[in-house]
Amino acid sequence: GGGDVKSMMSSGSASQRVNGALVVVTPNQKEAFTFAQYREQHFAGQKKPRRGDTKWGPVLSDEPDALRGRTLACKMRIDQLSQKMESLLPVELPPPSERSPSPPPSYDAVTGLRSNTREQRMWDTWDAERREVVQETLQCDPLYKPPHGHRALVKELRLYIPVKENPGYNFIGLIIGPRGNTQKRLQSETGARIAIRGRGSEKEGTKAKVSDGMDDDLHVHICADTIEKVDKAARLVHPLLTPLDAEHNMHKQRQLRELAEINGTIKDVSKLQEMLVTDEQNATMYKLNPELQVKVTKMYERDVAAKLAAEGAGAGEGEVKMDDEYENFLSELTGNLGDAVSGHEGSGA
Repeated sequence: GGGDVKSMMSSGSASQRVNGALVVVTPNQKEAFTFAQYREQHFAGQKKPRRGDTKWGPVLSDEPDALRGRTLACKMRIDQLSQKMESLLPVELPPPSERSPSPPPSYDAVTGLRSNTREQRMWDTWDAERREVVQETLQCDPLYKPPHGHRALVKELRLYIPVKENPGYNFIGLIIGPRGNTQKRLQSETGARIAIRGRGSEKEGTKAKVSDGMDDDLHVHICADTIEKVDKAARLVHPLLTPLDAEHNMHKQRQLRELAEINGTIKDVSKLQEMLVTDEQNATMYKLNPELQVKVTKMYERDVAAKLAAEGAGAGEGEVKMDDEYENFLSELTGNLGDAVSGHEGSGA
């Protein structure tokens, strides 16, 4: 009995997760596993017929007894992981034949030591699992106090910016916006944290505040405490990563207008438009429409011809006088008689 309880409390492999009831581990087994893994291994493909005369109903996950059992299993797993993470003893590694291939080494920029050793990767695995189990425990028991040093579980996503396929296109400006307003608006609407990271995201001569992801290609880093918030932010950011022409990019036009409002130049543009409209109206105020212009021209030619015929003037002199009289007549219609007379005197001189 004591050996079975002790084996059930053993940590097993690093990939152990709390999923359903915990399965007792015998001394002959190399690693622990959950009930879901045991069921999949021993009862895969077998479907047990349902008994119609049974008095037992399905166990609902929101029942008090089920919640208490789930909470107890999570707390036991948290205690196991906390003991392993806080232990001063060296990390027990699996035999070399059972180890997974190591990734390329990475080194800390400050100390110069390797940051992804096998021991560190094992510790990171325990930390990630404990964060998941703590979050699940808080869902079952909101009054549960997480262990010391706990960090909230964060869901992350990277949307890579196609700068190589579209050189010169200002993706960063569309996401950040004037004075960072677009980025702030996206974060407030989604509840997620949105940042530009990767090579080329920092300005020349400045040092990045966050080193995570700075060696990767240029991307948009989205993180939040729930996957729903991350998905909502990704739906808003993804259209901004599709290049559009300036005349069809309504998002960029709104940003330009917002920038003009911030700089106080939007009022000057509106006044200029009003002045242009006023000048166009003044230019066409005294202009005759085509039909009236034709009637006036015919009437004037008839009147001038009759006047010249009555005076008996010559043909050449009559044409000059006809032009002069025509200009004077139009000047009287437009109310600019003085300008027409001065222009005529200047041409005669």
